Amino acid sequence: MLRAMLFASSMAWVHMARGAPTEFLPKRRCDQDCPTPMPAACAIQIDVTPACCEAGKNISSDNSSISNFCSACRGTANKNIAADMESMCPGVPLSEVGLHRGVRLLHNLSMRAAAIEFRDRLSLGGGSTDVCAVQDGDCSVQVNPQYKAIFKGINATLSTCCSSLAPILANSGPISDSNKVAFCQECLGEKAENVDLESLYQVVC
Repeated sequence: MLRAMLFASSMAWVHMARGAPTEFLPKRRCDQDCPTPMPAACAIQIDVTPACCEAGKNISSDNSSISNFCSACRGTANKNIAADMESMCPGVPLSEVGLHRGVRLLHNLSMRAAAIEFRDRLSLGGGSTDVCAVQDGDCSVQVNPQYKAIFKGINATLSTCCSSLAPILANSGPISDSNKVAFCQECLGEKAENVDLESLYQVVC
């Protein structure tokens, strides 16, 4: 009886191993943050591997950088990056979900010349920056479940600019007229204190 039970147990294990090989493969980590610092702001994506994060920051018009991005980010758990891959990488099937407008605004903000030069200086100098850490007096906006943004010096409690910024960045579709008017009015003064906010203001307003 005992021999029969052991045999059945061993056969069950073999069946599981053959039928579900992924059970024994290491699961891919998807808890990494991918910060993209700017002079006075930071865009932070989560569920991004280090290789994908680095490749995404170095995308240019050069075909090799796009190829590297497509390779490094294949199978990404981050839906924002997956949407970028649909538009950039050959062979990636298209989904019905379009690009999130707030994500696109932040992407364009982080890829402008001043932001790239800022990161190049950080890299060459080996320095660190606190723009990707939320501190007192900063405005933190949850763009979507896998993306957040920090704007330095835009006080979330004392200023109405931060609360008017949230609907602009967290909005997946076209910006409503009321949200646009509120942002352009409430952030008129603060934009002079934050160069990244000023760049965003020029695009939206």
